Amino acid sequence: MINQGANANQIFALKGSDIATGMTSITTASRDVEVDDFFAIYKINDGGGTQFISIAESTANQHLRIETWGGAPDTANATTSVAAIMFMVGVHDGANADVDMAVNSNLVAFGEIDASNVIQVRFILKADDGELFLGLGGQSPTDFSSHNDVQLIADVENFRITGMNTTDYVAMAADGAYANLVAVGILGEVTEEEWNAGIRPLQSIQRTTHLLNGNARQAQGRLDALLDVLEEDPAFRAKMRVAMAARGLGHIARPELP
Repeated sequence: MINQGANANQIFALKGSDIATGMTSITTASRDVEVDDFFAIYKINDGGGTQFISIAESTANQHLRIETWGGAPDTANATTSVAAIMFMVGVHDGANADVDMAVNSNLVAFGEIDASNVIQVRFILKADDGELFLGLGGQSPTDFSSHNDVQLIADVENFRITGMNTTDYVAMAADGAYANLVAVGILGEVTEEEWNAGIRPLQSIQRTTHLLNGNARQAQGRLDALLDVLEEDPAFRAKMRVAMAARGLGHIARPELP
């Protein structure tokens, strides 16, 4: 047991003689560190809580890595499922009793600390219902209006079903789906050597969402163009309004012709 009393400095630190991070303070948390520290533990504030700080040199591309080894994980998908790594959060009332989290409570957040030492949150998972909030996908999101979005959606499905399971890079890339998806940023890019070694690209959820939104706009545009032609006949427009109202869509039906 380590009891640091009312002190707010490090309660535990790991150092290395071959470590030289150049860091002497963590500005966002007002924490002092030393240049040979690579891991430190603090209490968050006088109310408790634990803060872990991992520090690496400026040339390092891995700052914290957690590995676990054990048996086969659970495969169930339910609120009672377990997993190889579990992060669970509870709330108590200060009198040794559990309480439910409030609606829309933020369970987990991920983000960056920018050059001005400002925390920028990019990912939030809600506690009460698992609702997920993600950043919108970069300062320059892809504009899919100039693409055939139906074809790109077909490319996504074709790659997911067939391409991902093709072991040879040349055979996989033959239909062009992979190249199309890499070009618009939906898929990450891997080299032929990496592919043939079993490495596969990941898919951008944000850009896929942009694509689906773009497809909806294009579909609406095609429908509007069709209706522009068909509804030159006032009788057709009137019948269309009746049919849409019968389906609960009267609020988006086109107005009567003057």
